[in-house]
Formats: sequence, structure tokens, C-alpha cells
Amino acid sequence: PEVESIPAAPVEPEPELSAEPMYEVCVVPVHRPTQHAAYQVDVHIGAQPATLIVDTGASMTVLSGDLIRRLGIRSDPRRPINAMTANGRTRFETAMVRGIQIGDRVLETSRVAICEQCGVEIIADVLFNHMADGDLEHESLQFSGVGTNGTEFGPYDYPGLYTDADFHHCSLTADGTIQDWDDTRQLRECELVGLSDLATETDHVRSTLASYVSDLVSLGVDGLRLDAAKHVYPEDIAAILEQADFQGYVVQEVATGGRYMDWMREYETNGDITEFSYTEALGELLRQRSWSDLAPEGWLWSSREYIPSQRAMVFVDNHDRQRGHGGASAIFHGDGDLYALAQVYTLTWGYGRPRVMSSYNFETDFQGPPMNADEAIIPVYSAEGLNCGDGEWVCEHRWPPIAGAVAFRNNVSPDAPVTSWWTDGSNQIAFGRGSEGFVVINGSGSDMDAILPTQLPEGTYCNRLVDGPCEPVQVDADGKLSVRLDPMSALAVDLGSQPE
Repeated sequence: PEVESIPAAPVEPEPELSAEPMYEVCVVPVHRPTQHAAYQVDVHIGAQPATLIVDTGASMTVLSGDLIRRLGIRSDPRRPINAMTANGRTRFETAMVRGIQIGDRVLETSRVAICEQCGVEIIADVLFNHMADGDLEHESLQFSGVGTNGTEFGPYDYPGLYTDADFHHCSLTADGTIQDWDDTRQLRECELVGLSDLATETDHVRSTLASYVSDLVSLGVDGLRLDAAKHVYPEDIAAILEQADFQGYVVQEVATGGRYMDWMREYETNGDITEFSYTEALGELLRQRSWSDLAPEGWLWSSREYIPSQRAMVFVDNHDRQRGHGGASAIFHGDGDLYALAQVYTLTWGYGRPRVMSSYNFETDFQGPPMNADEAIIPVYSAEGLNCGDGEWVCEHRWPPIAGAVAFRNNVSPDAPVTSWWTDGSNQIAFGRGSEGFVVINGSGSDMDAILPTQLPEGTYCNRLVDGPCEPVQVDADGKLSVRLDPMSALAVDLGSQPE
């Protein structure tokens, strides 16, 4: 039926173009409330500042009313925001792109283009499995069933978007929720913690979700993180992506629990898969065992079944694991040097596609991000400068060992083999990546002095993992490297780290 159009939000006239660059851009990786990687792009159009938050993987993203206004986003009452609002601002508050209309799509597209010019690929977090539930019960939170723009919604009732017929009404269990996590039908057809489960096998749901994906592509999105993909049949995911003609990067959230079963392998045809088993095993090893168990044939790699490297997204922690969800063993930023060294190992070893968390400090599980008394989120950048490491934003991605390990990974071939493995039999290890790089980690409480064989050519290298001037590392004519490391520190050198 014919629908009355909604006028775009009024915008200020843009200044006349001049020889000066129109955009003055600063790209700052920050943490949106619940996941590892988002990018805040501060754009100045003439004298008018604007801010874009691009979430690259959060399961739940806070879009405050102030932020929505600054992004020029208008709500369409016929397509309500898929949101849960709780008393106060918690990390549980969610708002999804599905239910909002961009006020100025040209400007929004240009913002994404700016990110791409800065080398930032945009991976949008999308949810095919379920919708927010207005009457969801929780021991400490009260959910209102009202979106951030005031739109009311409820179970199986999302005006203008979905009705009761668009959802599964599971009869496999007494209350319709998942009870047996090894039963694939329950996983895909019953409700996850009481959330309205979309019938993704139906034409209407598929076309609605495909239109959403196509819309993201039109804005310049490069990839998708499919939240709760484990709860959607892989063939449904494939059909939605095919209908949207999506050709970008895809990673699917599927927790394997240390077993890589045949039904899990079916997701490989759609894209990458999150490797939770690695996170669990690495945390257990570093808390209860020794670094020597990281050997190529060691305990880490034999204790669980892993996703093939070419399909694995690997990470030390994520928004759930750092809060103890799914097991308390995961290493996170509160572990300090141990966390930094865990990231160094993960980034330099070469398994999977790594994801680095960038967080905020928290004391309780559902605590929201840093905010003022009026519940406006405190930015990472402000007139006072960078707000990192002072008890609010953690900014792990800026830690020299982590940033340096990323540089190492970017300068070593993905298929460079692990070579020259060495360990003292306890918590000091070293390994090479063929003739392209070499890594030494001292995970012990003592100083480390060693002469280690490498396959690197003779020369002077700079340690990637320290900030400031080059910390020289010498490799002699026999390929041997002399190293002295403080407790809980590391070294990484590669062919690209030689001083000019």
C-alpha cells in the first residue's frame, strides 16, 4: 500500500567548498559497551562537528538519544527500533540498525567512505535469530518494551515489521525455551532465554532480513558479524545472504564447546566462525598450566577440537567471556601483563583471523560504559585529550605489546610456518615464523637470558612490542638471537622491523 513518506531531518547549510579539505578526520578505535571493536570517527564539516560510531561486532550497541540526534537518525514509526531499555544505562540496553531510518543517507555513506579511506573496514553486527522481548524477566533489571524513540513493542508484536506468524512457537520443550543444547532442533527453533525467535525459513522473514543486509551494503558496509548464528539453520543464513547478493566478509557466532561436530561444520560454507574453544583453552592454560604447553603439539592444541584456521575467528576475550559468562578462565584486561602476553601469542602465532577487544572498566556484570550524571556516554576523545587508562576506557588496542603484535602479524605472511620452537620447560617460550619473524615471551617471574636459533637473516631489528625509540635486537651470522627480557615481557621482530 502507498505509504506517506517521512521527511528527512533538517540540516544546516553546508559551507561553500574551498581549496581546503572539507573533512578533518580522526579515527579512534574505541569500545562500544559490549564488544571488542568499534570505531569513533569525529568529522568536522566546516565548523559543524559530527560523530559516527561504527560498531564492528558488538552483540548489543547503545544508541543514546543524544547520539541518535547527532547522527541525523530519524525513527520510522512503521519500523520500530528493536530495543530493550532498562532502568538506567546498562550494557544490556540495545538498539539495532533494523529499526531506524538514516536521516541523511548521503552523509552517512560519506562517513563510511571516510572510514575506508583511513583503512577501517566496517563490519556490521546483525541479528537474524530473534527480536528484543518487552516482557523479558531478569532478577535485577526491568525491561519496558519501549524503544529509544518511544516506540512500544512486545513479544511477537513489532508494528509494521513482524507479527505473530513470523515467529517460531516451539513445542519441543515445556516452556518453549532451549533446554537441551545438544539438540539442534531446539537450538534453532526454541527461544534463546525467552527472546522471540524469528522463523527464518519463511519468505517474509527472509526478505525482510535480506532487505536489511542490502541496505547496509548500500551504505558501504564491508562485512557482517552474525550474532547468535548457532541458533539459525545454516541454510537459512545462506538463503538470506544469497537473496541480498552479499559478497562481503561474514563471521558467525557459534560456540562449539570444545567439540567441532558435523552440524557445526555446515556453517563453514557461509563464512568464518567464532572460535570460543581457543579462548577457553588459552585461559585455562595460562591460569593453571605453563606456557610450555603452547608448543605446536602441546596441550593447548590437543585439548579441544578447533575450527580450521582458514575459517576461525580467534580472540583472547570478548564482552561475555571477560565477565565470566561461559566459564571464568578467560584472560581479560584486568589481568594486566598476562593479558598483554596472551594477546602477543595469539596475534603472532598465526592461527585464525584475530580479533582484539577494546573495553571499558567495570565492577559489575551489567555495568554500562563510562557516562556523565545525565547518562551521556563519556567519549574517548574530548577537549581534555585522550581518556584511556584512567579507570574509564581501557583502550587495550593501544597497549604497546598488543599494537606491536598487530604490526608483526601484518608484516608476516599468513602461511609462514611456526619454526624454531623453544622453551625452558616452564614459562619461557620462543618461536619463529619461518624466515620472516621471531617471537620470545617470558611469562615467568624471573629475568630471561638466552641465545636462541632463528631463521632470520643477519642484521639489526627493532622490538615491535615496546613504545618509543628502537630497542635493537641483534641476529648474528649464524641466525642466533641473544635476548634478555624482564619478567612478564616479550619481544617480536620481523623483516619489516629493521631500522631504516
